[in-house]
Amino acid sequence: MSSPLARTLDVAKSLANPARIRILAALEKGECCVCQLTATLDLAPSTVSAHLSELRRAGFLLDRKFGKIVFYRLSEQPDLKPWLKIILAGVRDDERIAADRAFLDRVKAIDFETFCGAGPRWKLLPAFRARSRQPAPRKPG
Repeated sequence: MSSPLARTLDVAKSLANPARIRILAALEKGECCVCQLTATLDLAPSTVSAHLSELRRAGFLLDRKFGKIVFYRLSEQPDLKPWLKIILAGVRDDERIAADRAFLDRVKAIDFETFCGAGPRWKLLPAFRARSRQPAPRKPG
């Protein structure tokens, strides 16, 4: 068993990356699969997996598998609740976090099997194609 100092250092290290804080904020409203988090963070799957592993190792996350798809959610460890409360309160009004949450709402509106099945071509799904087609700005004159 690690000492309180070692445990505190492990927890602090796990939080010392903006992507990990973005993950915690994304999971505040419920579980997500790796595909959903990868799209939301706009990072490589291997990078997201490394961040998820670090947060899981520190005790912040729990996972479950559904076939090949892995879902993550926030753990309920009592000793980590104060950390989560402080971190999430600190980013409550952050524009990047708000954008992540809005994007994740769009992602979660799609059945996860459809979204994950699209793989890196999720941007071609109708829900994302329609929004990405903006008319070109008109030139004056």
